[in-house]
Amino acid sequence: MMTDAESPHLPGGDEDSSRFSLGEDECWALIEAAGLGRLAVIRSDGHPDIFPVNHHVHEGSILIRSARGSKLDIIAENPRVAFEVDGEDDASRWSVVVRGTAAQVTSEMELQRIGISQLASRTPTWKPFVVRIAADAVSGRRFDVSIETAGPVYAVPATGAIDISRSRSRADRPSPIPHFSPSRPNDGGTA
Repeated sequence: MMTDAESPHLPGGDEDSSRFSLGEDECWALIEAAGLGRLAVIRSDGHPDIFPVNHHVHEGSILIRSARGSKLDIIAENPRVAFEVDGEDDASRWSVVVRGTAAQVTSEMELQRIGISQLASRTPTWKPFVVRIAADAVSGRRFDVSIETAGPVYAVPATGAIDISRSRSRADRPSPIPHFSPSRPNDGGTA
């Protein structure tokens, strides 16, 4: 399984010393401790969808409960999914993403073995079905909250190896978007 720390650096000035990649063990610990995650799927029409879900971690898999309907139908048609959790503490914000394959657990013996009874739904909807996400890749990042960044934004395509972090001459910069100062309300005089 590839972690974010093993993936190559992408060009484009994306290197930032205020954030760092998390190891796989820390990613799994954060997933396990998080109370709520987000399941990302691709619908049959090609559009993405995201569902907030309660989850349970078991032996490198993520388990969620589901009612009959959209999540199960989408996963049956396209089992490639992503799962995300995020949070913050006093010093940092973090995000963990798992990419993998989802499938409904259909064996009663397997349901007993994985201990899914520990996972209660936080919604009033009855959710008798269980979906397992088998992880193919896990990545996580932590961002230092004591550092705030701001700077120019550019209205240029961010394709290819663009390095906006280096100093540019005035001729290289995109033209600013024109703007006008707000008009002042009439102070009671006549025009």
